[in-house]
Amino acid sequence: MTNLKIMTEVMNVIRILTEYYAQESKTIEEESNINFIEELTKFVLKNYQHELRINDVAQHFCYSNGYTSRLIKKSLGSSFSDLLRLVRINKAIDLMNSSSKSWVEISELTGFITYRNLYNAFYSVYHMSPNQFKKQNK
Repeated sequence: MTNLKIMTEVMNVIRILTEYYAQESKTIEEESNINFIEELTKFVLKNYQHELRINDVAQHFCYSNGYTSRLIKKSLGSSFSDLLRLVRINKAIDLMNSSSKSWVEISELTGFITYRNLYNAFYSVYHMSPNQFKKQNK
């Protein structure tokens, strides 16, 4: 009987330790993901005006394309291309509000290849053209 009691107590201790370390490692993983997203954001803000692909991000962080993509999706709930598009749109809005540049110039400065790409991005997010957005937000 005594051996059974000891084994039961040992099993309880192992269960408690396993639960504790599982929570601890989850916290470390979440902290690591937060650091990754902070560094990713800095990288995107520094390079948004250039042609930027998931491969560039993966190489920068020395990760595989698939792992980088999953990490972004898991941490942000969206894809890298969605993140990049939102950063570029926000920069375009900043330029729209702070300069008299044409939409073609703004699209080039914010990493959109053509005005049509900028237009499509605006429409996908705001359901209106850049000009409609500008008029509505004066």
